[in-house]
Amino acid sequence: MFLDVEHPLLLIATMAVIMSWADGATQVHQPSKSNQPSAAPRTNCPKTPTETTEIIPTRINTRTHLKELRLAMRNVEHVRVAPLDAYIVTTEDEHQTGSPLNHDRRLQFISGFSGSAGEAIITKNNSAVWIDPRYYVQADSELACHWQIMRNGIRNTPTAAEWVLQNVRRARIRIGADPKLIPHHTWISWEKEFEKYNITLIPVLKNLIDLIWGSDRPEPPKLTMYVHSMEYTGETWQSKVKRVRGAVNAMGADALVITALDEIAWLLNIRGRDAMYLPVSKAYAILVPQKIFLYVPGATVPESVSNHLRTFNCINDPYCVRVLEYDQFWRDLPTFLQSWNKVLLPSMFNYNPGCSHRVVSLVPEEKRLLLPSPIMMLKAVKNSVEIEGMRRAHVRDAAAVCEFMAYLEDKLGDGEKWTEFQVASTLDKFRYEQLLSQGASFKSIVGFGPNGASPHYRPHLNTSLVVARNSTLVIDSGGQYLDGTTDVTRTFHFGTPTPKEKEAYTRVLGGVLALSKLSFPYTVDTSDVDVLARSHLWAAGMDYKHGTGHGIGSFLGVHEPPISIHFNSRQKKSFEVGHFLTIEPGFYQDGDFGVRIENVVEVVLVKPKFNVSGPYYGFKTTTLVPYEPKLINPDFLNPDLRKMINQYNAKVRQVVGAELKKKPDLKGFKWMMKKTGYIPEWLPPKNSASIHESWFFGILAVISSILVTC
Repeated sequence: MFLDVEHPLLLIATMAVIMSWADGATQVHQPSKSNQPSAAPRTNCPKTPTETTEIIPTRINTRTHLKELRLAMRNVEHVRVAPLDAYIVTTEDEHQTGSPLNHDRRLQFISGFSGSAGEAIITKNNSAVWIDPRYYVQADSELACHWQIMRNGIRNTPTAAEWVLQNVRRARIRIGADPKLIPHHTWISWEKEFEKYNITLIPVLKNLIDLIWGSDRPEPPKLTMYVHSMEYTGETWQSKVKRVRGAVNAMGADALVITALDEIAWLLNIRGRDAMYLPVSKAYAILVPQKIFLYVPGATVPESVSNHLRTFNCINDPYCVRVLEYDQFWRDLPTFLQSWNKVLLPSMFNYNPGCSHRVVSLVPEEKRLLLPSPIMMLKAVKNSVEIEGMRRAHVRDAAAVCEFMAYLEDKLGDGEKWTEFQVASTLDKFRYEQLLSQGASFKSIVGFGPNGASPHYRPHLNTSLVVARNSTLVIDSGGQYLDGTTDVTRTFHFGTPTPKEKEAYTRVLGGVLALSKLSFPYTVDTSDVDVLARSHLWAAGMDYKHGTGHGIGSFLGVHEPPISIHFNSRQKKSFEVGHFLTIEPGFYQDGDFGVRIENVVEVVLVKPKFNVSGPYYGFKTTTLVPYEPKLINPDFLNPDLRKMINQYNAKVRQVVGAELKKKPDLKGFKWMMKKTGYIPEWLPPKNSASIHESWFFGILAVISSILVTC
């Protein structure tokens, strides 16, 4: 699953657009009257008060909720000093997990929009939602006509400030937001940009959505925390704490505030079910040289976790975790600050949003040490146990994909009609049946034909297309297993591909292979290698707009910082042995078809003939799902890359084949064998091969295929 500017907060992308308005301007800005910004068109929405249109049953009327919110916006007890002119609602929870549970889906409550990324602004008389274009069809089907839809990145879409200026007629505008839900760096960017427009950003400590949600709000999960065994972690939590304390001390801090749930889970070897697709528990933590504080709802943990964390008799024990009430964190932090000179507050780094603005605002500026989290850096380097676990998890995951694809091809062959949504939900079920499976690692992306040409697209029950035989099908999915996390993209075709589809697929595959075979000195930055994945596409004037890769966790986040492969990445990070990351180039023909191929790879030590400026690293491919042979045109690959495909196919047959043979039904095994046939590594020149030469290469392919199978 590729990662671009929309993760973890689409708000970051919005601010990037806002920041392009006027560099360094100080006067109050007004939108240009020429080329006036406008909202996206709506389906079956009346253009006049008297016009009637067809009712769309999937749309949710939230007028009552909006009325209650507007009353709260005028209540000075909630919003400080004076009423608000506008209020911002985001998709995020206060830990910026990127996948909040229903209890924290505030944007969905106020608007009806159920997408995973977006933000709304509500004024006295109007309301609008900013979304990525991938969600437009879904948003149009879910948002009632009293909502405007703004598509980020589309020309003439108004920015947040432009829209507020259009809808609020005041000399000084007050716009509020919950600072617990906004990363500090995003908040500061908003403040600076809004100020140019005479808009003041107000921190509203009482979340107004929570105030009006009432008894209908879904209950949060209770006691979901559990111990993640040493069998899978390979290191005690006490050892991790010791390493992190050493890093914090080396950075010149007296304490570390931990707000990222995956960092708390990794540090203490615990997991939970408090976020969609991310196995974490809701908590804050504070780490000091002699104490560890863990703040959880209800100030209690299951007995097994209590024993694991040694929560009893914590006097003078630096490896005893003090468990406290979740909200106590906000009272303890200001108190503890009195005895600290410097406190380390994790900052934004390559899609890790860092601490919320509320956390940072509690710490006096002279005591703040805003730096990337040392836990983030340590967590990304897997130990030997985690490495073996990741490898095993990918074998079982590959078996699940092979079994599912065999099943899907059988159903399509029988004439059944399958939608993208069915494909996604059924694939999730096949994964869940695997040993140690804990479900999906993210919401599957399944795009057929023109939907596959939108790299962000996710199928929705009401909007998904029927899968046919006249275009490509892009499936980007992954699983969570106790011993690892997976993320794989494959592109399939159930009919006869066009020459352009084959060329696009082969050039994308060439980019995957070219980067996978790279060896490089340890000083190379992650952004430096991006060009190799694009080189085969660039040779034909083709490209893709998203990043080439991201880090991946061990039974944690499918998008794990600090690794980010993109040539224009602003924050630099070099590779380390034990990093796991994705390589996922693509090509997208607007309105027609899409291609993406994604493998997870492991950073390993290599031994070149010479070792100048070493040590040298390379990539070892962990994903073992077959490529689509009918989409490969060998003419676009040199012999070395064809050989790599044959070596990959041989490994898939050996490793995944052994796993599939354990299954009672061998359909998955047969499908895998069919997709991993031999590709001739040396092809005769075009238009010059004699009948005997063609016969020779055909026999060679058959013999080689038999040998690989054996």
